[in-house]
Amino acid sequence: PSIQRKIVGILWIVPIFAVDSWLSLRFIKASVYLDMFRDCYEAYVIHLFLSLMITYLSQELGGEHIFLDKLDQRFQDALKQEESENLNQQDQSVPPVSGAPMVHHMFPFKFFIRTWKLDRTFIAKCKRGTIQFVILKPTLTIIAALCEFNGVYEQGTFAYDKGYLYVTFFENLSITYAAYILVLFYVAFKKQLKPYGPVPKFLCIKAVLFLSFWQSVLLAILSRFHLIHDIGKFTTEDVKTGLNNMCLCVEMLMIAYAHKWAFPYEEFKGQAPALDGNSENNTMTRNLLSDNFALTDTVRDFNESKLLPNIVLPTGFVPGKGVEQAKKVPR
Repeated sequence: PSIQRKIVGILWIVPIFAVDSWLSLRFIKASVYLDMFRDCYEAYVIHLFLSLMITYLSQELGGEHIFLDKLDQRFQDALKQEESENLNQQDQSVPPVSGAPMVHHMFPFKFFIRTWKLDRTFIAKCKRGTIQFVILKPTLTIIAALCEFNGVYEQGTFAYDKGYLYVTFFENLSITYAAYILVLFYVAFKKQLKPYGPVPKFLCIKAVLFLSFWQSVLLAILSRFHLIHDIGKFTTEDVKTGLNNMCLCVEMLMIAYAHKWAFPYEEFKGQAPALDGNSENNTMTRNLLSDNFALTDTVRDFNESKLLPNIVLPTGFVPGKGVEQAKKVPR
């Protein structure tokens, strides 16, 4: 089922971070490249969380497409009611009625982003907001790797002639907007999402992002003031990177327990796999990447978001496959 796939994909962040951090400690000279893979996965998890919230909202309706249709219908009904009530108003001193569901932006985004309509376009904009980080993060990772290879990256050095400053700046902008989108989505559907406990789930993911990013920035500042320095054959950069990875190895143990609490498995005990021929879950190619990392779902979200409208990625969709599988199931 779609929900379990996304949850498993999110839970993978803990072992990936833990193993990657250990490998970075073991092979400290290769830590820059190893950590880049780890950081790319955290961007992927940001979008998986949004996709999970959308699936929670649409599961009881029979699929995301039905959920989007109902959003559109609710918006159009509210708009017609608003127009009807405003036309029937006799007293011109009474302000017009505004009943159409809208999403108002928070500070400081409200100063340069217009209010969004709460219809299917809102879901598409939210997907773009998280997918942009999924795309930008690997792009910045490649740029950082090229800079490191040419000796102009110097991780933790905030110098204008080094790549670390610019990569960190654009990465911070991207992740800030992606996190803001998650908050905005929660505010828009706070009542509907309450039974699924989204807050502890979001805090667990946010904790990983906070520890991986801001912890490295803090260590970079400490090294800037020479509070972290060379130790034996290890350079300041080696010590700083090693401290960060050692802390992450320990912190992932605590994060793992937090994930166990935020993503309980008990709600799925005893559930049979969905075999409904009309279910979206049965029309996707089932494989290792799809079942463990919800890769097929993410590719579909990328196509539907139209972030890059000229690019459509294959999803493995086979028309009628779900119906054929349903027919084979004994009644």
